[in-house]
Amino acid sequence: MSLKCCPRANITSEVHYVMNVMGFSKSQVDVIQQELDETKTLSLHRVSYVVKQGAGPWWKGVCLRPEIYKTVLSNITMQLKSGQITALLGNSGSGKTSLLDVISCRSSGSVTGKVYYNNYEVTKTIIQDHASYVMQADRLLPNLTVRETLLYTSRLKLPGNTSYSDIKEKVQTVIMEMGLKNVADSRVGGQIFRGISGGERRRVTIAIQLLQNPDMVLLDEPTSGLDSHTARHLVKSLADMAHKGKIVLLTIHQPSSDIFKLLDQVAILTSGELSFCGGASELVPYFSRLGYPCPHYMNPMDHYIDLSSIDRRDKDLEVKTTERQQLFIRSFIASDINIEAEQIVIEDTLQPSRGRQLLSNKRTLGPSHLRVVYTIIRYAKIIVLAE
Repeated sequence: MSLKCCPRANITSEVHYVMNVMGFSKSQVDVIQQELDETKTLSLHRVSYVVKQGAGPWWKGVCLRPEIYKTVLSNITMQLKSGQITALLGNSGSGKTSLLDVISCRSSGSVTGKVYYNNYEVTKTIIQDHASYVMQADRLLPNLTVRETLLYTSRLKLPGNTSYSDIKEKVQTVIMEMGLKNVADSRVGGQIFRGISGGERRRVTIAIQLLQNPDMVLLDEPTSGLDSHTARHLVKSLADMAHKGKIVLLTIHQPSSDIFKLLDQVAILTSGELSFCGGASELVPYFSRLGYPCPHYMNPMDHYIDLSSIDRRDKDLEVKTTERQQLFIRSFIASDINIEAEQIVIEDTLQPSRGRQLLSNKRTLGPSHLRVVYTIIRYAKIIVLAE
């Protein structure tokens, strides 16, 4: 596999000298270097995304319609690290899902800028080997139980040399991680007959993507359609998973204050640009310094998403809110938070160093054709018998 590599920063000789002067032992320095080597990073440097749109009615034909280009994302710079859960916030059309598409190499337009995973320029192969993308829709077989669904998927996804006992153990581990123990042997259900709840269906969908133990988990609106209690427990499970050493990035449209407390980082997108990206604890102080404190007893994320949006109910409101939106964007570009983040991304991805470990393929070849055919036939019989 051909990879474009920008080696990851290590502890330089100058830093070694300073740490020795400060009294750090060699073993302490080695531990710090090991932690740096083991930390996984997803870095975006000045990413922009433009799509082509047709103008005019379709019956005029492609040749007669002028081409219109729309900027979906503009100049996005951010870095995500393993052990943290990050939420992309914004109203509909702000570019949240488009950013996930760019990261996961699913974009159909023109992308400029760079996306790095562990300082290797991201390719489809790297995404397939190290990431899982949980889409918004739940596509599950209604007649299978939760356990059967995961076993069925495992036999179609995991390497061919994985034994059945290892598959069962992996499925049980994922069931416990996602809190599905009590419904493991219940049918998933669908429109015809009732099965597990909507929140549990979401957990099953996420559990399917965890079977291959990805380093990165990207989720598009995982809390959509769930009540606040179920959504909070789902995000809590994702936060626990992130804190075990994964990069977790999710989009949220209507976050609650309980969910806000579970997040490590938040990024607010407005018209394809960042109006904030940083630690969740920095959100309120940052906007307060701009003259927009969060009122007491109000959800900070709802408040600042609303302030970052354009109100098009009448012309005066549209002009006023557009000016405020542009103020937020300009202020964040010039802020210390953004400047420091950009310096970190540049230093970590664009400067050569000697301490970079090679990025190896995590996943081996998939199951054999015989296993695939056997699994499909076996579970097809189960579905027929269940009906």
